[in-house]
Amino acid sequence: MLPIKKWSVILLSFALATSVLTACQSGDEEKAKAKEETSQNETQPGNSGENPLPIVKVDLGMKPDETVANYEGGTLTAGQFKDYLEIQAFVNPQAGLAINEKDPEALKLFVDSYVGELKMAEKAPESGDYKKGGEDITGRILDQYKMVYGGDEKKVEQQMKDQGVTKEELQEFFIRYKKVEAYLGSQVSDDDLKKQYDDMKKAGQLKTASVRHILIMFENRTPEEAKKLADEIADRLRKGEDFAKLAKEKSEDPGSKDNGGLYEDADVNMWVPEFKKAALELPLNEISDPVKTDYGYHVMKVEKRSERSFDDVKEALRSQLINTKYDEFMKNNVEKMVKEVHLPENPKK
Repeated sequence: MLPIKKWSVILLSFALATSVLTACQSGDEEKAKAKEETSQNETQPGNSGENPLPIVKVDLGMKPDETVANYEGGTLTAGQFKDYLEIQAFVNPQAGLAINEKDPEALKLFVDSYVGELKMAEKAPESGDYKKGGEDITGRILDQYKMVYGGDEKKVEQQMKDQGVTKEELQEFFIRYKKVEAYLGSQVSDDDLKKQYDDMKKAGQLKTASVRHILIMFENRTPEEAKKLADEIADRLRKGEDFAKLAKEKSEDPGSKDNGGLYEDADVNMWVPEFKKAALELPLNEISDPVKTDYGYHVMKVEKRSERSFDDVKEALRSQLINTKYDEFMKNNVEKMVKEVHLPENPKK
């Protein structure tokens, strides 16, 4: 989506359920990445070459009953850890890519995640239908996989078989996920949420805008040529031509052209600085002079500006604070809980 700035994927094991479709993003850069991952996937053992998402062959070079880690109150075996890594790879292909590297440091982080999540789940409130929550998330994950495979359930079943996971294992994994969420959520108060909201409001992080734009990219033309084309389009719009119609004809932004160039009620903080500044400062419903960004020149019209209310963002803030609490628990507690780790330095690939 243009003109959104580039971002990096951060692997948070507590946020695994947020996106299975990481290999199905829009834009040339994302498509190229998906193509590369698919190519790598075709060489994986047990793969038919048809999987758009990679299969990770988890091989620790250890017998199933060998000890991977001793932790406070229990032992993690290689078999248990292998099951955990296979589920991680299935529900989050980005995590799967990290697991596939078999880097000891990365594997140690997954050991910590396993132990930390187990201990947090033990602290979950007794109330709560965790079973239903786990089944619901599993259903959503499998539905997303069905979308990847065009509704073909047989291919989803084959993906699960290739990755070595079952529906029952996924449900148990997400039952624990819901328990972790409940434990951490019990530590987030309404006062915490309100303070976070006030801080974000003060920092201008809650502003939204509805903006139409037509993008003329620098690709295959000089900046001067792009500016000339953008000026011509701005002139035509000022003379009364329909913005949505002209955007469909002329805009080179694949993320908005078919929608008449419109980004509606969008978070302005997701945009590159020049576009964000214009979205916040341009007079409403006037045609802008071309705005230059790294992508090209944008002819813009801001149709609306607003600010998200507390109720609008309350649940998103709760999730954000839960993730913060997760990080704090892992940082402050898990190192003391994990007594010994016995991962091979160079696991067999």
